[in-house]
Amino acid sequence: MPADSRLIDAYGVSVQEASLTGDSVPASKDAAQVLPADTSLGDRRNSVFMGTIVSSGKATAVVTATGMKTELGRIAGMLDP
Repeated sequence: MPADSRLIDAYGVSVQEASLTGDSVPASKDAAQVLPADTSLGDRRNSVFMGTIVSSGKATAVVTATGMKTELGRIAGMLDP
């Protein structure tokens, strides 16, 4: 994925999120889920993130963050001295 995005429609989508969560199994995604703002990164089933890989399905999404404002960018910022 080139950016963090919120799913609008999703059909059989699963995403390999190991780069962010460390999970070795692809996570199923569901555009219909409404989640609290404080939902942990690994439980955000209605979002996809920069640096992850879509392993199956198709979806429509709206970009919510790019570059250093993404979750991956936030982690990179914590590593910068």
